Amino acid sequence: MSCEKIFFDEMKKRGYRITPQREMVLAIMHKLEQPSTVEDIFSHVQDISKSVDISTVYRTLELLQEFNLVSIIDTGDRQSKFVLVGDHSPHLHLVCKSCGKIMGIHLEDIQGLADDLEKQLDFKIDWQDVSFQGLCKVCRQKAE
Repeated sequence: MSCEKIFFDEMKKRGYRITPQREMVLAIMHKLEQPSTVEDIFSHVQDISKSVDISTVYRTLELLQEFNLVSIIDTGDRQSKFVLVGDHSPHLHLVCKSCGKIMGIHLEDIQGLADDLEKQLDFKIDWQDVSFQGLCKVCRQKAE
């Protein structure tokens, strides 16, 4: 199922209106090739329509996250980035604290560890917005 269909179905099910502004934010998320800040997304919205304010972008991103269509990446610099997950499986993000590079890891790749953690802790983890910070190979080599 496409993320647009999921978005529209969830909006209708919860009684929300499907507005052109919300559709615009979703369309922009599809066009972005890398995780982006709210300000970056808002800038793209402003290129299309000056009548949309940043609070609309924030609220739409919150809805997209609630519907598991957008993931938030904690980059460690107090400025979250958003990435369209769509109807893909949950994944984690590795964030380089030095250069800011972000790499996605599918949950299936670490499913054994994920299952072990949940079993040991008797805790159901929400893997939707998990980020690990560290140093990428290039930055580690520069540091050595």
